[in-house]
Amino acid sequence: MPVTAPAPLPIPGALYQGHAPGEPVPLDVMAFEAGPREFHFYVAGANFGDVAQLIAPELAGARALIFRMPPSLLNPNYWEPHTKAGEDAARARGRVVVTREEAGATWLWRSDSIAPGRNLRDGIDVQVERVDGAFKVAGPDLVKLGTAWAAAGADAQERFEWMAYRPPVSGNGSGGEPAEAQEDVAAFRLMSPGAAMIGAATGDRNVRLAFASRSFHRGCARAALRGYMSRCAGRVVSPPNDKVCDDFLGLAGRGLTSRPGRDFVSKGTAFEFTARPGQSPWPAAATRDAGPDDEEVIIVYYDRVAGIWAVAS
Repeated sequence: MPVTAPAPLPIPGALYQGHAPGEPVPLDVMAFEAGPREFHFYVAGANFGDVAQLIAPELAGARALIFRMPPSLLNPNYWEPHTKAGEDAARARGRVVVTREEAGATWLWRSDSIAPGRNLRDGIDVQVERVDGAFKVAGPDLVKLGTAWAAAGADAQERFEWMAYRPPVSGNGSGGEPAEAQEDVAAFRLMSPGAAMIGAATGDRNVRLAFASRSFHRGCARAALRGYMSRCAGRVVSPPNDKVCDDFLGLAGRGLTSRPGRDFVSKGTAFEFTARPGQSPWPAAATRDAGPDDEEVIIVYYDRVAGIWAVAS
């Protein structure tokens, strides 16, 4: 019969661990391959803090360009009422234009007035360099920024959008960053030489990632399966192997949705949940030629005695 169990203690490397204990957390994921070196994974109900440890190894030797910085991370002393003149002045100096809405008014962050090293609010130990239209940071510092943003309880309207790359790459000569990086992020495609990863997260717990490496694709599937099953079962579960992750990813091209109270069943020594395709929060990105028909369901099974996982449709 359906069971809603209290969540276990946080499990390193599993998603959904940032939610309050016992809070029902649905599974909403979508995954697909857009090319031989482009693997997408989208998840709802997770914040950047949940995925930070998954992507940190790939970012260790990378640089990153941030094209949408969450306003809550910025130095709060340089906001002023938005005017066209103020925005033009920032653009004229090649600065990042950042705005926020508050109490029905639009505010502009005067990046052109800030001294180097004073871009971020106090308490964030990250070196940020302003470049034309973006902020540039080291890969590990991107992880620090995203984790600080998630820990502070991000505003649902905020966005965090970036590309990680490995210099040197062919580019426009400004520090080795990819010339088309902003276009890649806007289209959410890994097209520039040297691009390793792109990411987009929202303050209301939606995260999109695209990798140049299949191993990180599997890692995201493993983290989602383990985190969701553990919260539903109320106990720590072992991680699924690569075969199970690949089977799950192969069925997630239209998106997969599962609800704890409706779709999870405890069988004493084993647990299973069903997931329905075609209900993705990202319909524009869904790959209609991948995965099961919308009327079908998939079943994910876990035997807690043997530690065996299985996926079937």
